[in-house]
Amino acid sequence: MQLILTKHVQGVHVGAYFLYAYGIVFVGIAILGHFKEPRIFMPHLLAAVLGIVLIISGAAYHRVASTRAQRPNQSKEPTASRRYI
Repeated sequence: MQLILTKHVQGVHVGAYFLYAYGIVFVGIAILGHFKEPRIFMPHLLAAVLGIVLIISGAAYHRVASTRAQRPNQSKEPTASRRYI
């Protein structure tokens, strides 16, 4: 059970890193787009906002995964042995 939980938490960490990477890419696209064509404002603003939201989401996801790794079994669901007592 611990091995499965460890692999799940590692997968969540990888997902958080992908969110960071996508956020950085979108912020980079917004900055590069602003320097290439400064008159088109709205797509650059939307790309920047999306990038920032992705970075914040990655941080939140990473924090939840770290919390879950420290406290692995905090489910309120009764176990099978206690369910019929």
